[in-house]
Amino acid sequence: MGISWKIHENENLVSISLFGQSSLLETVDAFRALDADPKFNSSMRRLYICADNLEDGPGLDSTRGAFTDVLAHQVVKMFAHPAPVAFVYKKGNAVAADRFTVTARVCDEIYMKDGLGPMERAAFSDLAPALKWLDLDPGFKP
Repeated sequence: MGISWKIHENENLVSISLFGQSSLLETVDAFRALDADPKFNSSMRRLYICADNLEDGPGLDSTRGAFTDVLAHQVVKMFAHPAPVAFVYKKGNAVAADRFTVTARVCDEIYMKDGLGPMERAAFSDLAPALKWLDLDPGFKP
């Protein structure tokens, strides 16, 4: 899977772009690289953008099992609770919608075990309302 990220220090935000086929290893490696970046801090808000038709790799269902468990634990480990999260993906992109929904639900289960509430999150099919929800300037470029 293609995954890239950019830290926006002034906005206390990290934008994460997802594209192509899924790979758990690539995804976790990208999050670890982000975590190691000296500009990263765990209180940053997140903006996930999936601009294409994200796909599962051959023989992989990234909406259940090890993929979501490992990814959710990595997210919970990296980000302070409850940093807001916005997901942006095209309508009809079932893989992206399912992956975001299931991973967020697993994160919520982990938070609940620690006595915390659910993630503050919202999903959008267009960038503009996501920027508004995150209280970012309409001209912000992720």
